[in-house]
Amino acid sequence: RKDFDVILVNEVHRMSRDPVSGRVYIRIFNNMGMPIYFRDEKRWTIDLLTKRVDTDFEKILGNRFDGAADYLNSLKVQTGSGRRKRLNDNQFINGKVLFGYKKIGGKDKYTKNTLVVNEEEETIISDIYSKYLEESSTLKSVSLSISAQYSKKFSVGRIYQILSNTTYHTGEITVTIKGS
Repeated sequence: RKDFDVILVNEVHRMSRDPVSGRVYIRIFNNMGMPIYFRDEKRWTIDLLTKRVDTDFEKILGNRFDGAADYLNSLKVQTGSGRRKRLNDNQFINGKVLFGYKKIGGKDKYTKNTLVVNEEEETIISDIYSKYLEESSTLKSVSLSISAQYSKKFSVGRIYQILSNTTYHTGEITVTIKGS
């Protein structure tokens, strides 16, 4: 049973940006006898009068899906490249700033996201390491001691995160960029 007589697609890449999937979709709908109209191409996949599949147009669509995939990959590379450059310039991209660091701020799009050491929190981190290195200390004892000393709650989990994060003892911030 068919709920629709035709499918209208504004632009080829809106159907799929994956060359294989795009071709499969076209083939499935053609096998069902479901004409698809692509507005940007001003063309049907199946002639409405003769009900014949336009095989030449199938090939053209395949090329358009290839082009859409290439463009998408290009955008991923450009985005990843921009992120890497910003990270090399000590820029913070998104998410939560790691405890012990802060953004410079301001209106300039580059300096407002530049990370620098937060001097107040730097002292807390040093104290956490010092207390943990004391004889017979535990994560819990450090958590209670630091929380009391700075009148701010530091959970055992938070203390563990700080102690196990290499950023605090190497000074290097590691960021994973997805999609690059």
